[in-house]
Amino acid sequence: MSRRPKQQALALRMQPIAPGERRPVEVIKVDRPTPDDLGPGDVLVRVKRVMVCRTDREIATTPGHGTPTRGCEPYARILHEAGGQILARGSEVPGTLQDGDWVSLLVRQGAGCPACEAGLPQRCYRWQEDITEFGIFHTPGFGCETVIVPHTHAVPLPPGLDPAYGSFGEPASIGGHALGRCWHIARGSQYPERWDQPERWNPPFWGLPWGARRKPVVLFLGAGGVALPSIPLFLREGFDCIVAAWTRRDPRALKQRLIDQLGARYVSLQDFIEIPDPDDRSRWNWHLDAMKRLVPEGFFDAVVDMCGDSETVLRALAQLHAPGTLFMLSSITAGSRPVSIDADRLLYDLVMNNAQIAGIVNAERLHFRLGLEGLKYACELHDDWPAQLLTHRFDNLEEMSRTFWDVLDDHRTIRAHLDFF
Repeated sequence: MSRRPKQQALALRMQPIAPGERRPVEVIKVDRPTPDDLGPGDVLVRVKRVMVCRTDREIATTPGHGTPTRGCEPYARILHEAGGQILARGSEVPGTLQDGDWVSLLVRQGAGCPACEAGLPQRCYRWQEDITEFGIFHTPGFGCETVIVPHTHAVPLPPGLDPAYGSFGEPASIGGHALGRCWHIARGSQYPERWDQPERWNPPFWGLPWGARRKPVVLFLGAGGVALPSIPLFLREGFDCIVAAWTRRDPRALKQRLIDQLGARYVSLQDFIEIPDPDDRSRWNWHLDAMKRLVPEGFFDAVVDMCGDSETVLRALAQLHAPGTLFMLSSITAGSRPVSIDADRLLYDLVMNNAQIAGIVNAERLHFRLGLEGLKYACELHDDWPAQLLTHRFDNLEEMSRTFWDVLDDHRTIRAHLDFF
């Protein structure tokens, strides 16, 4: 009886933890998939590059977030930001995917609700019951050399994009989701002069009218590993982009330089906050409303939260509202930080200004394609722009397991990655 070939995979031991504790990061041996394991609609992918993100940190530190991988208990096989090359296809995979194609890997599978069956698993309304996400809930992640995924979860890269950048599909897709929400809201906006079609857009795609009075302005809160890959898409589609970030977490000014290279505008959050005691956040005096002076008309059309800081998000909701402003929230923060805020005033302002709030953490194929097109645009502006986001390179999985926390705890880290070939 032959033994199945094995491969290494990065995993968390999903033991119970108390708040503040961290689950162990380990390398385990798992079966290496082969073409014989393919279902009719599956593809076998050789992983080119995988990246680490805040979600991996949250699974490792947050009780109740993430679940063990089925058949691999008590381990959760992590890492969900990956791209690679198709090695083999199932019998029912359409001809739009061929052996040798470079793809980015979709994360959420869903839980079988009507939205999932319609190809929109990011809108799954049974996710709290039995959601499956590669590397997060129940399903093996991409932290290994070869994986099998449904062909619907393999998104082809735009022609001309470096194959190694397929791993950016998932973080860039959050920008794609945000852009989709913007234009969805635009179609029904009661302020059409603020959301009209930029003149360079192709009308059949969004079906919006021509003749914008001005470019819409979007404020990004944060300049980390999700925000930075998302910004190029908004610039490509004619938005003015302002990025507010914690300068104290950018000691080399690398993030500011990356934003300048794209032609967006960078501002420091510290310029809008009085910090008499950095160790006592309760004494900070927030003046985010002063940001409105950055925009000629005194308001942002959209505010995109990608900062990973719950207090910053709540202060922005309270101080940056304006008629019709769309707030899009993507932060999932571990912990239980209380924040004192005038809830009655906040509710009054949001309602009276017809503000709109949307969560945008999960993305579909369209969002992946949009995000990847944004990265291609960034490369056209500056050849090696996405490569500059890669601030740490792991040599192998063993090193990744040993230095996992050193790298993620380093504020200089934007993206940490491992190349399998």
